[in-house]
Amino acid sequence: MSSRSNSANLTSDLVTEEVVRMAIRQIAVEASSVLARISGSPVITEADDYTVIVFSAKGELLDSDRSPAYTGSATQAVQTFLAEFGDGGFAEGDVFLGNDPHSTGAMHANDFQTVTPVFLDGHCVGHIYLHAHMLDVGGIVPGGWGVGATDCYGEAFRMPFVKYVEAGKVNTTVQRILAKNTRLPEIMLNDVQGMMVAGLAGARQLGALVARYGRERYEAII
Repeated sequence: MSSRSNSANLTSDLVTEEVVRMAIRQIAVEASSVLARISGSPVITEADDYTVIVFSAKGELLDSDRSPAYTGSATQAVQTFLAEFGDGGFAEGDVFLGNDPHSTGAMHANDFQTVTPVFLDGHCVGHIYLHAHMLDVGGIVPGGWGVGATDCYGEAFRMPFVKYVEAGKVNTTVQRILAKNTRLPEIMLNDVQGMMVAGLAGARQLGALVARYGRERYEAII
């Protein structure tokens, strides 16, 4: 093959990589917009205390459009999720929810996290991760900032990763438990609903992106 052909192939590969990279960024941007539009919480709509991050199937961080301070806890969360559920514990249409700083990687209990696996032809091709700060998560004081607590049980409600959505259907038992452990159940459930919808929307878009290039080529690109 001539040097000119090699140069053309390299240029083509670099362009394709950049197109895929920016497509992944746009998926994060649009999922962020979905959450912000659904949420009625000022900590999300005004303070922007949330993030959306796209991960590979192996839990490698690919891109995020905001809040780089949360990338460390997000990566720990996805790795924890994969260690616990990676052996056949999730399927298409599932969304997992947690907020326990001692197990899920959350920076504090107010940081609710969702992980939405992405599938194409039965294969996991990535994950959409969301973090959003909740206005109240129980504990001894409103807002969840339990400064006077003497242990983690007095600080706030804590939940390990659980399957909040299974095959597109919300687990109403988990939903009721959440509502009973916050002073602002309507706001919390609405924010969690926004996280769920944003994660599923991002998963659909990422699945379409992988389908466009093919799973093997996409994995080679990323």
